[in-house]
Amino acid sequence: MNSTKEELHSTYTSKDNDELISLYTAGMLTDDGYLVLEQVLRERNVDLPSRPNNSFEETYKPRNHLIELWHGQKSLKFTFWLICILGNIGLLLSVIIYALALKPHVMAGPLFAYLAYDSYMLISIWRSSKQSKHRALKLFLILGIIFPITAFYQFASLGLASAINS
Repeated sequence: MNSTKEELHSTYTSKDNDELISLYTAGMLTDDGYLVLEQVLRERNVDLPSRPNNSFEETYKPRNHLIELWHGQKSLKFTFWLICILGNIGLLLSVIIYALALKPHVMAGPLFAYLAYDSYMLISIWRSSKQSKHRALKLFLILGIIFPITAFYQFASLGLASAINS
């Protein structure tokens, strides 16, 4: 429901100062809500606290997490566990289902998916590691874990697919 400034003004004037200040500092108002609330507090000669950094629109705007991962805007831990570990497990399960259900003679599709996913994963981890203090050391340790795991998954899926096709 969109409130007009007059409705907001009448609502805010019916509340006491403590309630208005807690509402002001909560960071849950729209820009219009802040403007009207500031006006009401000025009319009452109440000192305005500092406005929260994020408004309602900024806090609840839709986000694209895949793009944030690609640009390295997520933490290194989050990127590693979500993209590397859980993502590779999910990709492995999808390749197994692909091999069992369709019994393909050519595994080019899953191999292309692995190549594309591994590229996305490595670039995301590389960019996320830029936030780290010890970038080279952490990156070396993470890549030392990633490559054997992904290589094992790839060889296991190829072996499973060739066993099913035989």
